[in-house]
Amino acid sequence: MKTIFILGLFSISTYGMAANEDLYRELINSALNHPPLCLGEKQWPVSIENGRDNWLTARMTAFADAGLIQAHPTSGKTIWQLTQYGKAEHDNKGDFCYGRLLVKNFIHAERLKNNSMKLIFSYTIKDLPPWALHKSFRMANTDIDNLIIGIEKAHYQAIITRNRKNQLELVGQPEQLELYY
Repeated sequence: MKTIFILGLFSISTYGMAANEDLYRELINSALNHPPLCLGEKQWPVSIENGRDNWLTARMTAFADAGLIQAHPTSGKTIWQLTQYGKAEHDNKGDFCYGRLLVKNFIHAERLKNNSMKLIFSYTIKDLPPWALHKSFRMANTDIDNLIIGIEKAHYQAIITRNRKNQLELVGQPEQLELYY
């Protein structure tokens, strides 16, 4: 009898997950991409005085290695300007954006006491541009590197509940559970 009861609970939980999986995915995908995955580099050209701001110079060098910008040394400073490739990538959104995080697979679903659902999932990045994969660029942008390494490996958790209008809503933001990189 106990086995039948547990199987019944499992099938109800699994049915609830299957019935709402597309809705869960849509809610989580929306949250994962707000704000969008962009670098915030909106002002070009960039001018750096020689011998100043080594961190920014190294970052600009990584952009150049990825083919997005080019250095133009002048007296006392270097001016970094977008290449044709960089203009095409930048003008698309007015920033350098590197794709969209999307739920890849749901790993685990658990109904909580308050009738919410806790979902564990892996992710992928859709429309990841080639420049984001460049070795120098990834070294200079460790947050992007961590996201790329975590594709299909890192697990996130999201909690979804129903509001007073009985509509599904996300509780907070999806949270990364562990690092696999």
